[in-house]
Amino acid sequence: MPDITLIPAIAFLFGVSTDELFEYNRLENEERVFEICSDAAQYRRTDPERSAAILRNGLKQFPGNDIILNNLLYALHLPEHGSEIIAICKSLIASTHDDEVKYDAIRILADTYSRLGKQDLVEPTLEQLPEVYFTKLEQMALLLEGEKAAKAAQAHMGLCMDQLFDMLMVLRGYADEQGDGAEAEKYRRIALDFADVFRRNDPRAFAEDPTYRWLREESAKL
Repeated sequence: MPDITLIPAIAFLFGVSTDELFEYNRLENEERVFEICSDAAQYRRTDPERSAAILRNGLKQFPGNDIILNNLLYALHLPEHGSEIIAICKSLIASTHDDEVKYDAIRILADTYSRLGKQDLVEPTLEQLPEVYFTKLEQMALLLEGEKAAKAAQAHMGLCMDQLFDMLMVLRGYADEQGDGAEAEKYRRIALDFADVFRRNDPRAFAEDPTYRWLREESAKL
């Protein structure tokens, strides 16, 4: 970190304005953060400890970086890291200026409370999330054209698939709680039929495309 009085001299040395100098540093830092998170992501499922170690080293270089902290949440497992997950989520919710990071932290915090048996904290946490009736991806798919519309539609379809399947499982679980086996079985069959529509539409994509991974894994459990 150079003395502030040296900034004009450094800018002069590189033949840029001071504004351009700071912008260059910002973009360079963003690229490095992206590299760190991408490196960690490849080990998230197979070796979460290695993934977490990469991100922790990244935080030494970029202390308190929102993106790295958000990625670290996905490498930490419950219950052993419960306290750390809660602390990171609360910190991000309070300080980040990135809505995507903030809302993801709220979701993860609520999920953590639920899985740790702190059910009384789940609803107040979820109340911090806005209710949304349309998404950016949905509007991009509907209002853009060509490849941009197709990519947005593909991404949004993946989200919709996961969400619909999850809701069917919630209804199945509730039916089980009420002792209504027939209703629970109905939702199980609907979920399997739903997954089968995508499997029959494009068997190869269903087996290999990451878009279908969650649907593929969860339907296999049924």
